[in-house]
Amino acid sequence: MDHVLACVGILVAFTPLFLLAVLPLKLTNGGDGLPPGPWRLPVIGSMHHLMGESLVHRAMADLARRLDAPLMYLKLGEVPVVLASSPCAAREIMRVHDVAFASRPLSPTVRRMRPPGDGSSARSASSSCSARAASGRSAASGRRRWPASWARSGGSETSATVIQWAMSELMKNPRVMRKVQAELRDKLAGKPRVTEDDLSDLKDPNYWDDAEVFRLERFANSTIDFKGMDMEFIPFGAGRRMCPGLAFAEAIMDLLFSTLLFHFDWELPCGMTASELDMIEEMALTVRRKNDLHLRPILRVPQTQTSSALLFCERAQTSSVFLF
Repeated sequence: MDHVLACVGILVAFTPLFLLAVLPLKLTNGGDGLPPGPWRLPVIGSMHHLMGESLVHRAMADLARRLDAPLMYLKLGEVPVVLASSPCAAREIMRVHDVAFASRPLSPTVRRMRPPGDGSSARSASSSCSARAASGRSAASGRRRWPASWARSGGSETSATVIQWAMSELMKNPRVMRKVQAELRDKLAGKPRVTEDDLSDLKDPNYWDDAEVFRLERFANSTIDFKGMDMEFIPFGAGRRMCPGLAFAEAIMDLLFSTLLFHFDWELPCGMTASELDMIEEMALTVRRKNDLHLRPILRVPQTQTSSALLFCERAQTSSVFLF
């Protein structure tokens, strides 16, 4: 009897793999007016198509690319998912049909993660923050009004991840690092530190070529905006459900990142070369580095009134590494 159960278990376990290898990968009708999607199995739905890749976002992108499906319907177990993977599909969801999608019911997972209440306090805070940003007040003046739970889970995690990846990409591309630092130090020559007012002088007002390649020059003369108007690049989302902390994240990250590059040169520890720096991703609340980034700061532009962040970096020189 045990042998029979074991055989049945093996059969059940390997049947999806067998079907995945034998059946062709093609789109099927989603039914009930839903977009098409890959063929599904009972219980697990479309999850067998994501096997073999630990990073779900890459698995879904690869699936959409192989099926040539900019709008695709999946079922992750019993959870229905519509995946938009092109600017046109994103525009349909977040611009043309924004009202319908913004008012869709929350999933049980999102409902547990969101702050208590009906969301009116968050919308009120968002409106207040946006008004302050539009009126030219500093980011710091509005941050005190932000709901604490959202600030901790959203703002700190995402902003830290962006800084970490940006530093990783610059260390991986020394030529771009030197170019960015030269621009900063040339524009701010003679100034003791970077301020919010300095940042405005450093910014230049379908699909990306080589989207996986780190190429800052692509943004130099581009008219594509990242604030939800151009669907080719929407790191903060778009429409009614876009991230309400955009203005403050932009100010904080720009100021911190510019400060780190203006005052310090950066080296990899222990003689490591740029080609040896790993860029392995890990899925969490955001897609972050799997391994911490260790760098050695070298002070180049001291300032008279040292901030706590700069003081930490200066002290880190004595311990040889700075941890991101």
